[in-house]
Amino acid sequence: MYTVVRFVIDNGDQKQLEALGAELNRLSPGLFDGLHRDHERFSCSIDRSDDWEEHKQAVIDFLDQCKTVITHAHELGVDVQLDVAIDEEDCENCAIKCLLLDVEFLQRLSAYGVSFVFSIYTF
Repeated sequence: MYTVVRFVIDNGDQKQLEALGAELNRLSPGLFDGLHRDHERFSCSIDRSDDWEEHKQAVIDFLDQCKTVITHAHELGVDVQLDVAIDEEDCENCAIKCLLLDVEFLQRLSAYGVSFVFSIYTF
């Protein structure tokens, strides 16, 4: 699994996104490492472990640490998304992969105005 928080802007104002990235780097150096090729978004790496509970805690830590930047992003019309990528190898040796989205976790995402995306990669 690989979890990121993505910042997406519809109006294509890359300077606003870069300014948000700079704000993030002031809080945690290296968190922002540039815009995606389309210049309408960037992602911050949150966790790469195999443990879903570690991912959830890393997300909560990120939200708490970066709440001022997230609030500023919303003021600029930037959509903030949590994206959990599940690759085929994440499901090796298991018939089913369950990731609990408990009420407290969902409430935290909602309180910060963060959307949730599962990106499931199959080959």
